Amino acid sequence: MIREILSCRRRMNILYTLTSSPATFSELKRKTGINHTSLSIHLKKLQRSGLICREGRKYKLSMIGKVAYSLLDAIDRTTTTFERNLEFWIEHDFSSIPLHLMIRISDLGHYNVVSLNQDFFHYLENEISNAKWAKVVSCIALPFSMIDTDLEVVFGKEAGCGKIVADGIHIICVTTDQRITLALPFISGGIDLKKVIVSRDKQAVKWGKDIYEYFYTKAMKLCLKPNLRTYPKNCLSKLSSK
Repeated sequence: MIREILSCRRRMNILYTLTSSPATFSELKRKTGINHTSLSIHLKKLQRSGLICREGRKYKLSMIGKVAYSLLDAIDRTTTTFERNLEFWIEHDFSSIPLHLMIRISDLGHYNVVSLNQDFFHYLENEISNAKWAKVVSCIALPFSMIDTDLEVVFGKEAGCGKIVADGIHIICVTTDQRITLALPFISGGIDLKKVIVSRDKQAVKWGKDIYEYFYTKAMKLCLKPNLRTYPKNCLSKLSSK
């Protein structure tokens, strides 16, 4: 029954209106634009389903309503994020980003898919040089001019370099205090260095930092395994300096 209730756009509009604060019938009518008869019918259905309750003259979300709406809102924001540049997402492989982080893809906010008209690494160097800090996850080797800085980098094993190495990295994610830049591989293979995702939203920067922390933690677990001698010595030196 709840699924049927939530499939109606008008009822979703009522729930959305009630997320900010409880409201009277007249206030809901004014804010939603739903006529008197229809609003009365929708409110009764929402009450019967347990999604809203009434206190005095005002309607408000129940706990069931709050949980249900928050989950549906997350789905809506996620689909909106993909639909913003659907062709790009269809053509690219983002499977190496763990699921618990991918379900936060809407944290990218008002991102853009940027077509680079310059060398990718030159673009990154400019980004990093203007930042207070930078955290990088990379599936490929970076220029020595970048590695020799205090840049925090976790490399994929295939990159064949770096002090900190983790399995399963097939992306390049550069996060600074100002933005996140994300390069993804094509579904057909090979990293795309011509089109990248860029976002300046604060939540996007937080998301990028969490991607770095995920792979950094994964790298440290590799270094601490019993067969430690199979990993590069510089991985050990990184640990001992902590």
